[in-house]
Amino acid sequence: MKALFDVVAEALAQPSTPGVRFGPYRTVSCDGCSSIKAPDSDRNRGRLGRCPHDGHPQLELMTLVETGTRGGA
Repeated sequence: MKALFDVVAEALAQPSTPGVRFGPYRTVSCDGCSSIKAPDSDRNRGRLGRCPHDGHPQLELMTLVETGTRGGA
């Protein structure tokens, strides 16, 4: 994951690109999900806990993406 992050985590737009700033601030969006199930092992249960619905430990994923460039399209 770190190697992938190091490759893709950079701004796509230049500071002068129209539509990527609101005043001095770069526009971004965030989204997340918590439906990624981890294997049901003692180690995972100890670190992640149990989901009250089906008992499997779950991971939460949160992403932050640049908007205004259509870079994720």
